[in-house]
Amino acid sequence: MDKHKFKKDIYPRLLAYGKRVKKQLALGFLLLFILTGLQILMPMIVGHIIDQKLGQDQLIDFKSIGLLLLGYFVVGLIQSVFRYLSNISFMNTANLVAIEIRTDLFAHIQRLPQKYFDNISAGKVVSRITNDTNALKVLFQTLLGQIVTSAAYIIAIILVLVIKHPWALLFVLVPMPIIYFLIKFYNKYSSRYNHDYRRSLSQINSDINENIKGMEVIKTSNTEEGVLKAFQEVNEKNFQTGIKMEWLDSFVSFNATHTLDNINVLIILLVFGLMNLKGQSGFSVGLMYILLDYTQRIYAATHRIIERLSQIERSLAAADHIFEIFDMEAEEDKAHKNIKLKGHVEFKDVSFYYKDQDYVLKNISFKALSGQTLALVGRTGSGKSSIINLLFRFYKEQKGQVLFDGIDANEYSLADLRSNMAIVLQEPFIYKASLRENISLGRDYTDQEIIQALEAVGGKNLFDNLGRNLDVVFSEDGAGISQGEKQIITFARAIIRDPKILVLDEATSSIDSETESFIQIGLEKLKEGRTTFVIAHRLSTIKDADQILVLSYGDIVERGTHDQLVDQKGIYYDMLMKESK
Repeated sequence: MDKHKFKKDIYPRLLAYGKRVKKQLALGFLLLFILTGLQILMPMIVGHIIDQKLGQDQLIDFKSIGLLLLGYFVVGLIQSVFRYLSNISFMNTANLVAIEIRTDLFAHIQRLPQKYFDNISAGKVVSRITNDTNALKVLFQTLLGQIVTSAAYIIAIILVLVIKHPWALLFVLVPMPIIYFLIKFYNKYSSRYNHDYRRSLSQINSDINENIKGMEVIKTSNTEEGVLKAFQEVNEKNFQTGIKMEWLDSFVSFNATHTLDNINVLIILLVFGLMNLKGQSGFSVGLMYILLDYTQRIYAATHRIIERLSQIERSLAAADHIFEIFDMEAEEDKAHKNIKLKGHVEFKDVSFYYKDQDYVLKNISFKALSGQTLALVGRTGSGKSSIINLLFRFYKEQKGQVLFDGIDANEYSLADLRSNMAIVLQEPFIYKASLRENISLGRDYTDQEIIQALEAVGGKNLFDNLGRNLDVVFSEDGAGISQGEKQIITFARAIIRDPKILVLDEATSSIDSETESFIQIGLEKLKEGRTTFVIAHRLSTIKDADQILVLSYGDIVERGTHDQLVDQKGIYYDMLMKESK
């Protein structure tokens, strides 16, 4: 994206978040204006003391000087209080904005279609929600708390000089073109470096996340060195980009502004000396002090602005990442009507592809009536999971129709459809939370309802072993309980929602035969009275299915009951024979 267009797009959107905290902003700016006035006043007090009270041709008025010094001290004390309050105000505003953005971002991510999550690592998503929103917090804190303060101070000094000593304004204005070109030079390279830095940092987060999740694979395949080498390359890229940024910051923000400041002090002293040698009285000692103080403050403010520009560029790069997600189209949804389905499902000539018209389902047609069990059988890549993706509306078919109770799926809201469905996955996922939270998933169920759901699917022994305590907190991924016990919890999670359509995605394939027989009671209870789709790993588990679809490369090549397919002695029969050996 073009840099100028990028900024034009970003700033209004950030301003919209600023409007959400306009009361806090108004307070912060009020404190800022008071602080700026106090900072302007202090050098003027000292200049007045020098010129009016310490002149060589008059008696020194110690009483007046004492009062002025007391005033100087009081103004400095009040200034410190307002600086503290101003900083706190802008920090509070920045935190509020960060919370607003993070909440909106997380809510939007939840509404994104499943294909987004299929094409991005979890680490990158986490980086957007945490690191990038923190960077935006720095933007509001830095921009409002320091850059606006510094800019306001520079403008205030210029206005004071225009009113009181217009000719002295030259000492402030002459260096401005140099400062302008310094900032232009800085922005030219800083923007590029910061975008590269954010991208490499996001990649590091992603790699760490994926490697930790896949540590077992790394260890068992003995590939630690290769993984480490790949990580070192990304880390080195991030390091080199950081070095370039530090070099740019050091050269422009400190050395350049510090050198200009020293030159300016020298010029003021030379002009003061020449004018006094010629007997011109327009340049007093007090005015020299005020100019030296003001110009040094201006360069200090300029230094702070340039120093913070890198943070702003990093934050804008983070904003680019965040608003890139906001710009992604969310799942279309209609008004939620709390519709209760009967459970009739029909696929009518459905064809579907993920990309490039490479169809993974081809003219698929079948019906599953309410209360029936339909099993999907086939090798990897045959289309089983794609049917489930369409069922849950994670994706939409390119041709044909998916019907629920005879009505096109696109006529329903996603909330209505998904509230009538539940899925039990092959690998049970247990949250690092209590037993109650793992079953209710944030919904408002009573303890009795949770216990009934757990015991209904064969979880009585598990509940007894946990001391019949719903507040037992599991460690990450349910470490400490068996695969069968984890699956029992996911069964309870499904049955408590009382879904009319249930999907069992190879729900028993990750557990042994003995454990499978133990949870079979839970499975049968779970299927009772529901339209059930079973992705079968073991054909022995689907003998009682009302209908079995055998899929191959996106086509239904066989269909019927277990006995019918065995009698055909086709693909299903061959698979069954191989399994029994």
